[in-house]
Amino acid sequence: MHERIFELSSKPVARNMRLCLDDIPDSFFNTIADYGDDIEEKYRDEEIKCFVTSFSGLCVRDGDKLTFAPDTCEKLFRSKYSRFLEAAARLGAYSYEAFCGKTGFYQLDMEVFELNKAFEDKFDTYVYNPETLELKSLTAWLRTEDLSKTWYVGGIVDYHW
Repeated sequence: MHERIFELSSKPVARNMRLCLDDIPDSFFNTIADYGDDIEEKYRDEEIKCFVTSFSGLCVRDGDKLTFAPDTCEKLFRSKYSRFLEAAARLGAYSYEAFCGKTGFYQLDMEVFELNKAFEDKFDTYVYNPETLELKSLTAWLRTEDLSKTWYVGGIVDYHW
């Protein structure tokens, strides 16, 4: 499967300073991805359009500038929260034996995977902040960044997991 890493900065990013594959920490390729490629300039506009569209009207684009609606997190996290609670409730039904791996471990493992995915999907879009040099899953980025600020798109990297 392929996903993207978007560079988002609070300041415009010069073309020659945009994120590229070499900027991605090795640890990302040791834990999440097996390889990556820079997105060519001719595909950049379409990639940004897809990214903005994924917010279902909660993100507005003006060139490389992005602005988010004030209720972006509230709307995006509502369904994730429901899935998280459902997964947590299902986990409560597992026995100690399943937890120890004596019976039904595969099902339990899948339920834990679903719980983690509802909280933070580690195999989804990522955001790289050039100011902090942090690479975060989109979910973690949305939870920790100030979405009232204007954000600027820099480079885009494709990764495979």
